[in-house]
Amino acid sequence: MGNTDSSRMKASLRRWNVDVVKRWGPELAEAMRVEAPLGKVTPTSRPPGTLRKSIKAGRTSQTGTSATVQVLAPVIQARTTDKGARAHRIPRSGSARLRFFWANGPQGAGIYHFRHVNHPGNAPQNWWQPGLKRRASTTLRRAARRTSFR
Repeated sequence: MGNTDSSRMKASLRRWNVDVVKRWGPELAEAMRVEAPLGKVTPTSRPPGTLRKSIKAGRTSQTGTSATVQVLAPVIQARTTDKGARAHRIPRSGSARLRFFWANGPQGAGIYHFRHVNHPGNAPQNWWQPGLKRRASTTLRRAARRTSFR
């Protein structure tokens, strides 16, 4: 193989590699949507799957043999379900009120409005890092198979 053939082959491999990394981000984000917890469903809670729907691919970059793929979950539930949250007060300011369905409320079951509530906190579920480790190599192989070499 001549020098020009070798150069063309290297250039093709570089292009293919860049294409694979670009495809890998969305593949990994899709796989992480499955890993995300659904959360509890109450009549006044956010719709189930809000965390899952928020997960998306961010920027991708490549330097030499190193590739970076960014997967984002830009809602607060991502961190609080993964790392947990200590007990805390949730305030509302002005005329805004927090709205909850309370099955055993003082006047019976119904919708109640509060200026603040004391959140009891929650235990960590530790799903983000293990999910990334579980899904990274599988999604990379899938992205490579789905990318054509030119």
